[in-house]
Amino acid sequence: MYKSCIVAMAFGHWGFDRHAPGAVVGPRILRDVDLILITGGGLSWELDGIVHAANAPCLLIGRPGQTFTMRFTDGGESRNLFVHCQPGRLPDWLPDPAAWPAVRRLGPTEVIPPLMHHLAWLLEHRGAGWEALAGGAVIQILGAALLGAEAGGHAQRHHLHPVIEDLVSALLRGWQDGMRRITVDDLAAAVGRSPSQLHRLCMREIGCPPAEAERLVRLEHAAARLADRGEDLGTIAAATGFSDAFHFSKAFRAAYGRPPSAFRRTVRAGGEWGFRGPAGIRALCRRLWEEGTGD
Repeated sequence: MYKSCIVAMAFGHWGFDRHAPGAVVGPRILRDVDLILITGGGLSWELDGIVHAANAPCLLIGRPGQTFTMRFTDGGESRNLFVHCQPGRLPDWLPDPAAWPAVRRLGPTEVIPPLMHHLAWLLEHRGAGWEALAGGAVIQILGAALLGAEAGGHAQRHHLHPVIEDLVSALLRGWQDGMRRITVDDLAAAVGRSPSQLHRLCMREIGCPPAEAERLVRLEHAAARLADRGEDLGTIAAATGFSDAFHFSKAFRAAYGRPPSAFRRTVRAGGEWGFRGPAGIRALCRRLWEEGTGD
């Protein structure tokens, strides 16, 4: 008899992180399943008091109730793609969660990296049937990580509308020496469009005007610093292109629904980020993460 194969899955925060050499995240208690694809650099992944070496490429797997600390190596910047999810009933063919490895090292033909990127694409676009597809992708990732699977290719870079790709390049150039506010006029000139043309394209492709998109990307970077480091608000404001802590806090509250200090407490306790911006901002963050901006 036919049985439904739709996987019940709730998704929390997800995104693309960049960590400076020596950065420390945690200790935190996990509230859901964490899948973390390490694509660059390395770290020590301490899970319930046991330390695991985790050098790229690898997949970290965390379970609800576990306490983790991430200590990134001093050799260079580290990058990861992460997804928080809360599965319903797991398939019987998966090993018991208590037996899941903390780290799954990846070879050159592994299917896990493209599956993780596909999962991120589904979460970003949220088209028809995305919940079932994303839930299925998580089960495939767990199956490949726990039981083994390979593929013949590698994850492909994601390409946006050509003008938005030019916008990504303009932001990368503008932030080479540190994040700062870049005006719409400067962005429009950099992509060879008028401000009004760029506005229409950003509204259609990203879901918000270019000035807001530029600001929200800087705020996402600020959110990562709040979650990862013990920096004061003035330092984070200056590092992400805001004139002072007051203006930074005001913009941050509008984007995340709470002031930076409350956000830091919530995230460090294992809570969700609560980002309120359009899904298209994730596309910009992803492309910037792929191309390499940061401090």
